Amino acid sequence: MSKLIPDYVFDSIYDITPELLGRHGIRGVLIDLDGTMASHKATLPPDTLAPFVRTLHEAGLQVLVFSNNRETRVGKFCHALGAEYICRAGKPLAGGFRRAAKRLGLPLEQIAVVGDQISRMCWVATVSVR
Repeated sequence: MSKLIPDYVFDSIYDITPELLGRHGIRGVLIDLDGTMASHKATLPPDTLAPFVRTLHEAGLQVLVFSNNRETRVGKFCHALGAEYICRAGKPLAGGFRRAAKRLGLPLEQIAVVGDQISRMCWVATVSVR
C-alpha cells in the first residue's frame, strides 16, 4: 500500500464536514479511535462524538471505526456510540483497508481515512492501495 498522505489537516475531528468529504466523492469514512475520536484513556465516547457521527450518517456517509486496538476496547466504545467497527485492523497494511472497503461495499477511491499520527493532528487522507 502506498503511504497515507494527508489531503487535509485539522485541529479537531469536529472540523471535518460532510460537505468537504462529499466534494471529493467520499461515501465512506474510516475513523481511528485512539487519539482521533477520543483519548487513549477514554473507555466511552465523549458526548460530542455521537452528534458528529450522526451528522456524517445523515449526509449519506458510511462510518466505520477502524482501530488496531483489541475487541474489548473498541467494542465497548463503539457499542456505546452505536457505531460499526473493525478492531485489530492491521493498519497500515493494505489488507485491513481492503477488508474495510469490502465491509462498506465501496471502492477504496470513495473512502477517506481519518487519523491522528501525523504531527498528532487530526487528518483526512484518501486511500490508495497498490
